[in-house]
Amino acid sequence: MQVIEDQFSSARVAQLIDARAHPESIVIAQGDPNEKTTIFFYLSRPIFWVDGHPNIEFATRSLGIGRDHYLTREQVATAWGTNEQVFLIIEASALAEWRDYLGLSPDRANPIGMCGSRMVLENH
Repeated sequence: MQVIEDQFSSARVAQLIDARAHPESIVIAQGDPNEKTTIFFYLSRPIFWVDGHPNIEFATRSLGIGRDHYLTREQVATAWGTNEQVFLIIEASALAEWRDYLGLSPDRANPIGMCGSRMVLENH
């Protein structure tokens, strides 16, 4: 289990972020909350989602609760370009795609860490 622990737990992702995060930093994860369910237990800050599907969540679909936590790629790019500290959690296979989308050179989009197949990028 220790060999594949990072595939099932977001504990190390949260440790990477918490070790560097400023109080007002923004955390954005690619995908849906049901794909990374343990991150809620380890990260003590709001989490936003990109490329997610808000209509699969009952509270979001029926009551609109949490809809503001689903971002478009355009909103992510805007946040990335500000002075605010932004962390982006992606699958390693999506790194080239995000580098292209955000217009980053390879040295500006190096991950601050990897946990299983996920990597964490930071804009500052």
